[in-house]
Amino acid sequence: VLEATGSKPAFESAYNIIYPAWELSKYPEPWARVLERFDEVWAPSDFIAQAIAPAVSKPVIHMPLAVELSLSSFLGRRAFGIPEHAFVVLFSFDFSSFSERKNPLAMLEAFERLCALRPAAPLHAIVKYKGGDDRNPARKALEARLAALGGRAQGITRQLSDNENKNLIRCADAFVSLHRSEGFGRGPAEAMALGRVAIATNYSGNLDYMTPETSLLVDCDLIPVGAEDYLFPEGQVWADASVEHAVALMARILDDPAEARALGRRASRHIRTDFSARAVGLLYTARLEELAKA
Repeated sequence: VLEATGSKPAFESAYNIIYPAWELSKYPEPWARVLERFDEVWAPSDFIAQAIAPAVSKPVIHMPLAVELSLSSFLGRRAFGIPEHAFVVLFSFDFSSFSERKNPLAMLEAFERLCALRPAAPLHAIVKYKGGDDRNPARKALEARLAALGGRAQGITRQLSDNENKNLIRCADAFVSLHRSEGFGRGPAEAMALGRVAIATNYSGNLDYMTPETSLLVDCDLIPVGAEDYLFPEGQVWADASVEHAVALMARILDDPAEARALGRRASRHIRTDFSARAVGLLYTARLEELAKA
């Protein structure tokens, strides 16, 4: 908006801070010119900070997002039509967030391979998605893949309340994201907060909160971003997660429920301690107090 209107930040006499989102390793130069109109940049993840810092002359400070959840009521698997005794993996995304970046088909490929590896196990995959109409090729491909898995997979497209969304995560055993790049990645973070195992690509903003002690990170290679796959793709790279490794990690927690529970407990404690509204708010407050003294 600032670029289009030629406007300046709202308070000419104030110290203006902007909190931008971005999801690739290099920040686009046209957008960087707009950031120069502010006095300081706060970045939601270290990944975003590292992308923006070389592109601007202003201070760039990593100021994380808070991940603090509350449930107004508890809903069980029956509320979502999920088999009660299945091992359930979940992924959720929005087609408007660039489906190639979210890479949902890789998660379903990993699940399909898991089914072949453990044919007798009660396995179930859920993809919660929105956006994209019936003519969208990416949506059609996703729905065809879900249909091919038969009763072992379901897509959820109806609008859920915040409480329903959080309960859906709670009803899963693992949240699996084989994303190509995330600015922060709330899906895995919310799953961890709720004590669920997060399995996700070992790349980008989710590494702020996903550690080997609190999550399962999927090996990946870096590949060029396709010309039609994201904004400002020239010279950009992102991750291609190893489906084979994702299968091995899912099989690991399927075979060892005790490990999965312990990992979920560590994950929840980590998020609730280090990414609570209080913990993050104290970081914001400390920086604002520092600026007030300057």
